Amino acid sequence: MTESSSHHDSSSGKAEWQKSIDLPSERGASRLIMEELLDRLGEHGWASADIFSIHLAAEEAIVNAIVHGNKLSADKKVHVECFVSPT
Repeated sequence: MTESSSHHDSSSGKAEWQKSIDLPSERGASRLIMEELLDRLGEHGWASADIFSIHLAAEEAIVNAIVHGNKLSADKKVHVECFVSPT
């Protein structure tokens, strides 16, 4: 698993967060990014309803990539990039 993350200030002076990670093609791999992503959304002031929607969409996209795209192949990874800015 390869990952990198960074925090920086936007032109508005508010902190932003981003992370890039390569997930293994196995069921449950989304947990390696989802908890941190959801925490960061909350820290950046996102509404609970929006966080729920993002969680649902991101989880579905990652699972689809692992199961349908990579066919659970151990030699393939799913690259995920997240970028969170304040609302």
